Amino acid sequence: MNRIIRMLGVDKAIRYVIFGKIISVLTGLLLIMLISHHLSKDAQGYYYTFNSVVALQIIFELGLSTVIIQFASHEMSALKYDYSERDIIGESKNKQRYLS
Repeated sequence: MNRIIRMLGVDKAIRYVIFGKIISVLTGLLLIMLISHHLSKDAQGYYYTFNSVVALQIIFELGLSTVIIQFASHEMSALKYDYSERDIIGESKNKQRYLS
């Protein structure tokens, strides 16, 4: 078994990641069983709806932060930052778009 693991290039860090994924799957299965046995149908509906909304929020925030970083870096390419004055120097339209 160790020979196969070494041939595949699985090192200590990758083993930790795999172990973490296995733990995550097992706890997820345990959570599903606990929810189905201990929550009423209405409470289960609220639980799953809330989790769906949270998941959508996380996906939205991840995408939004990438867009903001790309936009800011694009506008900052036409601007300069004056460290002594703590001010942004450049054309007015670029400054307004960057600061918005």
